Amino acid sequence: MSKTADPLSPWFVAAEALGEFVGIRFGRVAPGASEPEWIYHKHINVDGIGGFAQIFRDRGVELCDLPQIKYPSGPSSLAILQSLPKFVRPKKRLKWVKLDGEPKPSTNTDAPTTVAWHIFNEEETTRMRRVCRKSGVTVNSFLVKHLTKAIRPFLEDQAAVVPWMLPVNVRGKVDLGRDTASGFRDSRVATCREPAWPRGDF
Repeated sequence: MSKTADPLSPWFVAAEALGEFVGIRFGRVAPGASEPEWIYHKHINVDGIGGFAQIFRDRGVELCDLPQIKYPSGPSSLAILQSLPKFVRPKKRLKWVKLDGEPKPSTNTDAPTTVAWHIFNEEETTRMRRVCRKSGVTVNSFLVKHLTKAIRPFLEDQAAVVPWMLPVNVRGKVDLGRDTASGFRDSRVATCREPAWPRGDF
């Protein structure tokens, strides 16, 4: 593992300077509680795995080695170059239908106050994994498919292709000095047309 400069932090700094809240929201539902306890960590300091680790350590859990990628290849710019044609094509901006209430501008200090959340119980999780395994898709793809289906009624063009940014951790290829630091991520763009899979909805 090689020590390297952090190429991502300047983007987070710039986004916050423009008024964007760049934080990761973690939720914990305590036994017997009906609402999550929301915990925030700045993305400039941690990635998702690092944020979980920091929360556990703050609560007294001893964590040693965090999960690291086992893929043998080193970092490469080839994949970025190969994907450039896709990203430079003209994009069609998705627009929401007019919603109730006034829009609230983003700030660099406050997280959005409204967030949709749901906790799947053990039985639901098992059923979901079984459906995904049978259909040959990932749980992430399954959830994004149904999330797309849920938001379509609120889009002006309900037949539009919906893009999603899916962060993929590739921890272990670089060393930023802290094991909780924001490791290199490859944010894949997934588009959803509500395909026929998975066979049989959850």
